Amino acid sequence: MDTTLSPQILRQFEKRKMQMLLLSVIFDIAGMLSYLLPGIAETTDIVWAPAAAALYYMMYRRSAGLAGASFTLLEELMPFTDIIPTFTATWLYVYVLHEQKSLEQFRASLR
Repeated sequence: MDTTLSPQILRQFEKRKMQMLLLSVIFDIAGMLSYLLPGIAETTDIVWAPAAAALYYMMYRRSAGLAGASFTLLEELMPFTDIIPTFTATWLYVYVLHEQKSLEQFRASLR
């Protein structure tokens, strides 16, 4: 099996990695925005929590799967936990701590 990676695949991976970081930061900020509206923060979380869990699952299903999405749902529903940057923490886990595995999964997805 060929273990070399073309510069094109590496560029595509780096592009995907940065897109995932941008989306992760945006979704973490979106989860925290409810605190700008005093008194309704936890009410808006009822709508945001399932949306965040679905987005999380779509983004990180290969690395964190249903367990990660379930944690995201619970974290968003629990009072005063919106400050936890779940998406960005997962990005760090996937693309920094386990970058080689992520690169291999990306390469396999191109076949």
